[in-house]
Amino acid sequence: MRLEIWTLALQGKSLIAFALSRVHTSNKATRNKIATSVKSVQTHVLKRWFELGKQADYRESLPELSAPLLLIYGKRDPYAKSYQEDFYSRVTRVPVQFVYIDGVGHQVPTKRSNELNAILRQFAKNVGD
Repeated sequence: MRLEIWTLALQGKSLIAFALSRVHTSNKATRNKIATSVKSVQTHVLKRWFELGKQADYRESLPELSAPLLLIYGKRDPYAKSYQEDFYSRVTRVPVQFVYIDGVGHQVPTKRSNELNAILRQFAKNVGD
């Protein structure tokens, strides 16, 4: 996130838009939508979004969760492994189900949307039963 904040400070919003669109999907139309969306945000707002994302820490709130929890990760996600054990140990009141999707890293919604949607449908069906 530091690189994104630094790039935005140099007015590099187009570079951020390009990079985000490329890492999230190989679909050209979706890439264009992502890039257009990022470019439409005022630079100071986008910069603040990255800053807040870097600071966000909701671990203390995890024991308060009161609904069944579904966690979906890409097997190649470099971020997930570093916090999973701490995360799971804090969720104490609800059942936790986790799913790992092959062949994808951090961008599950944009790179494996069909699998993600099938998993979400099944989870919702099971919770509703």
